[in-house]
Amino acid sequence: MNPNVVPRKLIGLNELKVNDIKLRRLFILIDGKKDLNELADSCHMDLQECVEKINELKKLSAVDVDEDELSGSSGGDVLDEYGLECSDFNDCLIKSLSLFIGPVASLIVEKNVQKKEKMNVYQMHTIIENLSKEIDKIEDRKKFIDLMKGKITEKLKD
Repeated sequence: MNPNVVPRKLIGLNELKVNDIKLRRLFILIDGKKDLNELADSCHMDLQECVEKINELKKLSAVDVDEDELSGSSGGDVLDEYGLECSDFNDCLIKSLSLFIGPVASLIVEKNVQKKEKMNVYQMHTIIENLSKEIDKIEDRKKFIDLMKGKITEKLKD
């Protein structure tokens, strides 16, 4: 398993029916931002043990790890790096933002973005800029903005 992948929770802690302390600790630390290396360090595990625990959580359907997501691209469009497939603008916002802040992205998008049938490019860019403020790391903000602007450009070409 690629140590740079970022696992995401699929269930809440109260739904995790295991007594293994290390497994529970790892699950608690999964925030949609930390990769396997960071999680292993935070849990005081070696990477191999962390991968084994993540696999246990996957078998329990407690987490998901998209290994293709961060496998990188051959220098192409930033979208290729994440391989996002979106049904509409809001869906793209949720999926893109969740790459950087985790599953809470859907709540933030729903709260801050009104669904409209037609939105002009300026309105979309404004929404993207405003939502980017939810991302702590400046470099991740830029990635989110580039990702979304690339998606807008892609849709305009269609």
